[in-house]
Amino acid sequence: MFTYRISSGSCGSGRSSRAFSSSQRSDSNDGRSFGLSRGMFPKRTIVIRGMVPYGFLVSRSRDVAFHIYPRFREGIVVRNSMIGGNWGQEEREMSMNPFMEGQYFDMSIRCGNQRFKVFVNGQHLFDFSHRWQSFNEIDMLEIEGDVQISYIHF
Repeated sequence: MFTYRISSGSCGSGRSSRAFSSSQRSDSNDGRSFGLSRGMFPKRTIVIRGMVPYGFLVSRSRDVAFHIYPRFREGIVVRNSMIGGNWGQEEREMSMNPFMEGQYFDMSIRCGNQRFKVFVNGQHLFDFSHRWQSFNEIDMLEIEGDVQISYIHF
């Protein structure tokens, strides 16, 4: 299992594309963080490509504007946010779960004025309404767990 978190943290470099070779991917659950300079803003899109592995671990530490958490055994993708150290109401309803263990995926997260729009493998998966209203303060993308990342663009 793996988790994506878009949060406020320390700011990093600007627009970036990054490809990963198999020797660069992490098979541990130590997570990867990527700075999003200028924060999130309408029409900013994050693209993540990788493979869903068989093992996973999730860590929850600080405020999180948008948290995506696939739960394979339940066949769902949980969405949530943590503000002021408190998790909000989980969102679980969706028509399908495109994340399959051992399968590659192509995910796009697009920031809008009112919500994030998430697409996986070219299909609209869900919208997540902003709970953190200051997008420009959202300056960190974190990927945790044993997901194998081959490409990230933001």
